[in-house]
Amino acid sequence: MTSCSLTHNRIEKTKRQVELETKMRKFLKRPGALPLIADLMFPEVAGYPEVKYGMMNMLVNQWDGPTRERIHILLYGKPGTGKTALMEPLETNYNALYISMDATAASLRGDGRREDHGAKIFNECDGEIICIDDIEKMKDMDLLRDVMEKGIYTVTKNGTHVEYDGHCRIVAATNDIKRMPYPIRSRFDLVYMFKFPTLDQSMNIVRQMLHADTEKPNPGPFLSHYIALAKSHEPEIIEPDHIEDRFQNYFENYGTPTDDGEPGGKEGRWVAGIFRLAKSISRLNLENLGPEQIAQALEMKHTSDEVLRSLS
Repeated sequence: MTSCSLTHNRIEKTKRQVELETKMRKFLKRPGALPLIADLMFPEVAGYPEVKYGMMNMLVNQWDGPTRERIHILLYGKPGTGKTALMEPLETNYNALYISMDATAASLRGDGRREDHGAKIFNECDGEIICIDDIEKMKDMDLLRDVMEKGIYTVTKNGTHVEYDGHCRIVAATNDIKRMPYPIRSRFDLVYMFKFPTLDQSMNIVRQMLHADTEKPNPGPFLSHYIALAKSHEPEIIEPDHIEDRFQNYFENYGTPTDDGEPGGKEGRWVAGIFRLAKSISRLNLENLGPEQIAQALEMKHTSDEVLRSLS
């Protein structure tokens, strides 16, 4: 193939990418576009729109920048409330590794004497998603904390410290959130509480199963293109003064008071989490990061924090 042909192919590919992005931007302007995409991503699960949307945010923030951008999600509720059902599509369609505790059998303990070096499982899943069921049963969570926060962790083997990359996104389920140590619990960006389904929710599941065999277009190619496009989108920060106003208003209403009883704000890690969520929201909409995206991120995080506050 001549260099001229190679150049021509590159131009044609770029044109196709531009055309796809133009169509996708137009589609995203439709009311209800993102909820529709969320349902396509989790076709076997009826309801839980807020959890599906959180999962979408997790999918498009794959790697870290100067600060952590990976989003971690915790699903909390009694057995049988549907937590695992939200994980299964991640394993089937998005290359996630699904682990059900006993942590020892899952090779998550930082024991370099094991044939697989124990915690090297995080390195093998670098850049991917790990779903951990019954996470409260893990015996050693210190290493998991490093994976969640830094994406780098250390394993000791024969007196030698070996450092591994482990930029994993963690989606975990727990039946007993109070058994989880705070340093781990606080690394989850979004926490969702699951309750037993209502009558209407159960009937929606029945209707979905009744029509499960109905032939439908395969959304796989559409979803693959969309996720790839959203991942590659790098939003710019716009209207910084208005972003500051959003934070100021939130802190005045919900900030943690200082020791002197004066109005306070939130710690730096919490603020970084808001920007992390706002960036994923911007990516999902193929938009820049402005006060609207910050407002949505604040609302998502506030709802998540309320779940944890209700348990204290």
